[in-house]
Amino acid sequence: MIKSNKTFKRIKLSWMGALILFVLFYTLFNNNRTTLILGITMICLFSVYAIENRGKMLLKFDAYILYMLVFGLYCYISALWAENSGYATNKGELIIELLIAMWLMKTVIAKDSAAGFDNLLRLIKWGSYIVLIYTIAAFGWSNFVYIVQNNIRLSNDINNANSIGMCAAFAVVINFYYTLYEGFRISDAMMIPGVVIIAAAGSRKGLVVLVAGCIALLILKNFDNKKLLNSIGKVAFTVIIGIVLMFFVLQLPMFNNLLDRMFDLGLLLAGKGTRDTSGWSRLQYIKLGIDIFKEHPIAGIGIDNARLYTKSLYGVDHYLHNNFVEMLACGGMIGFVIYYSIYAYILTTLIRNRQFRDKEWDICFVLLMINLAMDYGRVSYLEKETYVYLLLYWLEVNRIKDMKRKDDMVSRTIIAPA
Repeated sequence: MIKSNKTFKRIKLSWMGALILFVLFYTLFNNNRTTLILGITMICLFSVYAIENRGKMLLKFDAYILYMLVFGLYCYISALWAENSGYATNKGELIIELLIAMWLMKTVIAKDSAAGFDNLLRLIKWGSYIVLIYTIAAFGWSNFVYIVQNNIRLSNDINNANSIGMCAAFAVVINFYYTLYEGFRISDAMMIPGVVIIAAAGSRKGLVVLVAGCIALLILKNFDNKKLLNSIGKVAFTVIIGIVLMFFVLQLPMFNNLLDRMFDLGLLLAGKGTRDTSGWSRLQYIKLGIDIFKEHPIAGIGIDNARLYTKSLYGVDHYLHNNFVEMLACGGMIGFVIYYSIYAYILTTLIRNRQFRDKEWDICFVLLMINLAMDYGRVSYLEKETYVYLLLYWLEVNRIKDMKRKDDMVSRTIIAPA
């Protein structure tokens, strides 16, 4: 049994079912077989949850589900003006399928916001580790060791190497959060293979997530605005120690290939690089997406239709590798506002209610900001796990709103006349 806090004393079968669903998001590709497998998994999860609760079901329709419904419908509607309507409708089907999955996962995981946030965060951590174990097993232990020892980047045969690297990075950051706030446990040793997989995947985004996430958590853990001067000293000391430790870790031979890729990207961004063809292609796609948006600013060219342009101009069927630009080009301002509206709401809610800041607020804010930053180099709306993280942020917002309501009730009670 996985030890947890007081809100999660035992593992239910429904939690395990939700865990399996999360793992399938990473390990299955988008096709008819995937839809069938996910559908069967969701039916089984629903059945188990119904049995556990003796038939009492509460599928609450809230603003998060409404958000996914509106975005899914917009994907469908954009098929009306898309050159390839099939691309748009396929993405609409994916979002509606994920809507059902998130609705069910929210019902199973989050009976109340406080317990739900921690339950889902732990699910993401353990689910991500299972994905990493599956990846190693799929390559074979001896092959994986050979890859690491010889600085060979993981192939995309099992899953996209960047996706695996990001999965590992977020798992380690979440695990580091629990270690930082709750102390070390034997299971925290899973962070070691997580770091190794980031190196093997050669994922630059994974490395950024790892470094930025751990440093941000160290800063927030040691920062107290009530003791500003003392906090500044603690933060500076902790960050310096953290950076030094990471520097020595990155000197390990298994990181050579990844650091070379980071160096090549730096040269490219400085206008002096020629070796990073992958980075160069992504910069061209961003310019292409901006040009498309300028020509179709209101509603775009139809969801997922930018790949027609990359195929025509560069001979490859690629998305634009930048979620902001992809949404502007394919969805126009309407699609962009619909998709990012929930991010804006969550972020403003966290900032406005920062007086309720605690460890849950810290990890939620860090994960949210990192995921938003990573949208510059990936197309996140196509990734199933994106909506699990959005659900996590949504649960934290609800938790904070519950805290605010209780605080307001106490305040009214105190000032009420005798």
